Amino acid sequence: MRGSSRQSYRRQIGVSQPTDSSEYESLTINDEGLLLLVWPRGVKITGPSARRAFDEVNRICGATRRPMLVDMATTKSVAREARAVFGEPCAASRIALLGRSPVDRVIANFTLGVSTVPCPTKFFTSRDQAMAFLREGLDDRTTCRQPAGTVGRSDCATGGR
Repeated sequence: MRGSSRQSYRRQIGVSQPTDSSEYESLTINDEGLLLLVWPRGVKITGPSARRAFDEVNRICGATRRPMLVDMATTKSVAREARAVFGEPCAASRIALLGRSPVDRVIANFTLGVSTVPCPTKFFTSRDQAMAFLREGLDDRTTCRQPAGTVGRSDCATGGR
């Protein structure tokens, strides 16, 4: 990383990087409070890798729901099991899927079309437009109550229901 991108990386908080290269590339909370999840180029997203990413989203957010940018450019495929995970509630209050090609759009539209998404979710090829969509959701951030005697998901994961 060079120049300004290195500086913005240093300002990010809540950084998580898995050790397995077949997993997501990075997960951060930027200085605006937005989650940034990056999948490696050419990744085949499996059910277990999707589960680990969503578990880490929940862990890194703690009791606060946040808008999330998912950079999925050049994803090769999303397994059925991964699509099921993506249909589950997590700490994301809204999701912007960022791709770069018509193939990315097809993968995103297929994933969204066969899964019920638990929060507002849209596909973008423009990072600026994706970030604007997420910033609209900054007011959607909520602090969640953890029910007594539970570990893991709070009432955020179910929208407080």
